[in-house]
Amino acid sequence: MMQPDAGGPCCIGRDCGIAQRCTIGRATAGYLEGGRCWPLPPDRYLPPLVELGRSADLHVCRAPARATDGRLIGVHCWTDNFGS
Repeated sequence: MMQPDAGGPCCIGRDCGIAQRCTIGRATAGYLEGGRCWPLPPDRYLPPLVELGRSADLHVCRAPARATDGRLIGVHCWTDNFGS
């Protein structure tokens, strides 16, 4: 997958994969990692690739940056068919 803003690759393979959905508050979509719900920025959404078109999974490409507690933070891109 390619970043919607910069146009480069979203991330390397180890940082991109299936994630568990969660919500922040009542409406903000997120992905669960390390017991915390991290937001999915709407401007980083990509339509699913053909090979993911029938998948109900949430795919998130995370930045390699780490929070002070060691968790990966930042989302380069994500795709999800949930609700479509």
